[in-house]
Amino acid sequence: MFAYSPDLSAAAGFAVVTDRFVCLLSRDASLETARSVFRLLDGEDANLEDAFGMLSQPDVVERFAVVELLVPASRIRVAVRGHVSVGIEGTMATRPSAPGEAIGIRGEAHDVRSLWLSLEEDKPDGELLPLRRGVVRTLAVVAEPTTAVITVAKELVEPESEPDPTDQNETGTLHVNLDEWMNVEGAPRWVLRLPDGNELEAEGTIVIGRKSWESAIDESLIKHVSAPSPKRQISGSHLELALVDGELVARDLDSTNGTIVLTPEHPPRLLHGGSTTSLQAGDILDIGESFRIVVSNKY
Repeated sequence: MFAYSPDLSAAAGFAVVTDRFVCLLSRDASLETARSVFRLLDGEDANLEDAFGMLSQPDVVERFAVVELLVPASRIRVAVRGHVSVGIEGTMATRPSAPGEAIGIRGEAHDVRSLWLSLEEDKPDGELLPLRRGVVRTLAVVAEPTTAVITVAKELVEPESEPDPTDQNETGTLHVNLDEWMNVEGAPRWVLRLPDGNELEAEGTIVIGRKSWESAIDESLIKHVSAPSPKRQISGSHLELALVDGELVARDLDSTNGTIVLTPEHPPRLLHGGSTTSLQAGDILDIGESFRIVVSNKY
């Protein structure tokens, strides 16, 4: 059972809870959208990819987070788009939040003890009301260890071994902030400026393309940047960016037209056929159809 923070203010969105899913929608979501999400996630064949695909359609909802509870292994799968905070606590924890409505993050967490979703920055406090399943107006929804479906799932199968206590902090949870994900102290933090003016820190793996979702699930977080392509000149999965030994490396994903890399005071070069190249501050990645990404770094 979950709990939610009752809120009927203009900032409140919708929480949707079914037997295997919990979803939080931003305030621009309509009641009919919330009902449609409930019907979708309440089915026996419901899956995270279908929910992400439905909610990523134009003019459906600006921000959302969907969490699938995987029983009986106390695991969850997460999909986030836009500024929605997701708190995951267990033997490992993270706070995924995607900075910009065109960006989706997906990932998987194991040995989860508690979970919360919020349209604000922090875990909700104050009085909470129980929610077993259904749709409510709220800013946040919480699965506490004493009541959560996740805890029940953990009780169904005894773990083979207890987590190594050296891997945990004093509270029993290793907290990782996505803003600091894979950044080495003192090393430059690579930043991508998107065409809409949003800035995205280049941590983990970033896939840029016409599609915002792929069905394959990794155990690491992947950011997906959707590039509008009315002429379909941009491939579904077009370009990958990843940190390699502190360098930002671009890899062509066998795209149809490739990516033009513009480096100041150097001739343009075409990234094509699965090739890779190291990037530097000031580079511009021309994906096609006027979709350009500017590379910079911060210390």
